[in-house]
Formats: sequence, C-alpha cells, structure tokens
Amino acid sequence: MDKTKELKATWDKHASKRNYKAPALEELKKSDDFIIRFLLKTKAKGLLLDAGCGSGGYITAARLIGFKSVGLDISEQAVNIARKRKEKVILGDMRKMSFKNNTFDIVTAGGSIEHFPETHQAIREISRVLKNQGILIVNVPYKYALLYSLSRKIQQMLGIWKAGYEKAFSKAEFSKLLKKNNFEILKIEVTPIAQGKHKIISNFLRLFDMPFYFLGLGGGHVYFIARKK
Repeated sequence: MDKTKELKATWDKHASKRNYKAPALEELKKSDDFIIRFLLKTKAKGLLLDAGCGSGGYITAARLIGFKSVGLDISEQAVNIARKRKEKVILGDMRKMSFKNNTFDIVTAGGSIEHFPETHQAIREISRVLKNQGILIVNVPYKYALLYSLSRKIQQMLGIWKAGYEKAFSKAEFSKLLKKNNFEILKIEVTPIAQGKHKIISNFLRLFDMPFYFLGLGGGHVYFIARKK
C-alpha cells in the first residue's frame, strides 16, 4: 500500500469510529480549545478553510461563530460524515489543494499537518491559498513534551496507536518552516496534554505532567498563529 492510500485508510477508519455531536454556540464560548478561543476573539468573520478537517468539528464551530467555513480532508468517510450535517467539505489532499491563490482569510490546521512526511508541501499550499495578511492557526505535537511522547511510543509498541504516521516538532523547527513560506509568527503556545475520551487517565497524565510543563518539557501540542506577509 502506498503512503497516500495508507493515509486515507487510517483516517477512514478513524472517522468511522467518531460519534460527533455539533455543539451549541454557548458551549463553544466555554471551550478551552486554542483554535476556538482564537476564532471567538476574531472580529472580522471572513472565509475560513479547515485543512484536514476530519468529520468537520472546526468548520461547524467556525460557522456557528460567524465565519463562512469550508473543510478539506483526504478521508472520504470523514467528508461524508460532515456533508450529512450539511457542511461544505471537499475531498482532497492538503499537500495539493484545488483552491485558487489568495482565497481564504483564515486557515486552520488542527492536528492534521503532522500525519504525513511532506509537511513543507502542506505549508506551501496553505500559504498559496491564503490572502496576503491572512492568518494561519496550526498545531503540531511538541517534540520536547516528554510524557506525551512516551505515551505515544508505548501505544505504538502495543499496537493500539490509532493515528497512523505522526511526527513532532520543536518551536524552532516549525517556525523555520513557516518563515520559509512567507509567514510572520504572531504567537507560539505549548498547551497542556489534551483531555481525551478517558477523562480519569488524561486528568492523571495532565496532573503528572504539570511540573514538566512549567519547565518547558511538558504539554502535548504546540500552537502557532502566523500571518502571511
């Protein structure tokens, strides 16, 4: 199986097991999700693309907040799930998108760009489809998050890792990729380990990780807000 087919198969399987429930706007206002918090604060509600949208959580949230939102994903299963909720989603690959140059005001890429080796191609494409002064909000696994990295490796060894290929980045590595593609970095933030389906386990991990987090060696993902020059 080639790498693109493997990628599609992984996320088709992942999407089929998701039970997505669209949130109400009042729920979104209480969210601690980095991307949603940013969108809520954004005054100009323009055209937004969620690149690697999965079953469409962020495009639904963006629409409820007031954006005109479009999603793109490589998984046909995920796209169909989003379309059943009447969301505008396109089946495609973020490494080679069909959109015209300078189309979007905002691009979000939440937990998607790290799942294939050609991250540089995806960033180049995002830069192409963003308008000048457009905003990218993206997160990737943080390379120096010790507990998160160990947890991922143990799951991979046990054969229970569900996310397929995944790579992590340091702040400097990902900043360099962004700058090479005409982005000015506005903000970088490492967030604590996210709360997963198993709340007791994830809360324990978050608590155990806190001392490392404050030393710069913890957390789960690193978020970047960048503006196209």
